[in-house]
Amino acid sequence: MPFYPMKIAFTADVHLNPDHPDRANALAEVLSQVEAEGIQRLIIAGDLFDRDNDVAALKDFERTCSQSPSVQVLVIPGNHDESLDPGHVTQGNVQVYREPIAWELEGITLLLVPYAAGDMGEAIAEKAAELKGKPWILVGHGDYMSGQREPNPHEPGVYMPLTRNDVLEHGPSRVILGHIHKPTPLEKPVDGKVVYVGSPQGLDVSETGRRRFLTYDLESGRLEERKLQTSALFLQERFFVFPADDEATPLLVEIAGRIDGWGLSQEERSRAR
Repeated sequence: MPFYPMKIAFTADVHLNPDHPDRANALAEVLSQVEAEGIQRLIIAGDLFDRDNDVAALKDFERTCSQSPSVQVLVIPGNHDESLDPGHVTQGNVQVYREPIAWELEGITLLLVPYAAGDMGEAIAEKAAELKGKPWILVGHGDYMSGQREPNPHEPGVYMPLTRNDVLEHGPSRVILGHIHKPTPLEKPVDGKVVYVGSPQGLDVSETGRRRFLTYDLESGRLEERKLQTSALFLQERFFVFPADDEATPLLVEIAGRIDGWGLSQEERSRAR
């Protein structure tokens, strides 16, 4: 199988929980596709686990990673698993980073920033100063505080905020974030640079649509998405029903039309919830 050291993959917000095996299945699908594509590194940008110090979820995770030994899995903690420590992990192809680390690959630097209380701008300031004038990508876990901010309905409040001014001051060429579960369209990055990877499996019916992970070509600078065949594909529709002699017939027609409008294949429809 060919290997592509010039590519790296990203996911985030897996929220592994033994009560929800569909999430572990989604991570296994990510690793399987990454390995099949010959990519050697997968970065998980926070909230790998749903609950801090979940021993059962950690064992499931290590077992999943052991099935894709050619993929190096690099994890930064998020707000759901901020006490995750390198000493907790024994699987050989997994590395956990608890402190910001600048990691140079093929002419570009990735600055990995784990979740912590306080501002992301402050957390990256020292490392960013060292990278001044060099191309680098910020990978973190928190809220991007622009006018187009996408709130997380499951977690009110603000988590490790990164501002537009932080990005302008420190100058990363791209920003790839975890925390918000809704994927950012790649053709419309926020403020031209910021992308949320999105969770590889919707956690509930509020997290709708196809899921993905991302790949980044270090040589061309191209960021691409890869579709995932998740266990469940959530969709949500609302209908207004007006009193009538025959309410059911037009409603059934409308339901059929909405389903056709999803644009799903027959295989995808079988997984739709």
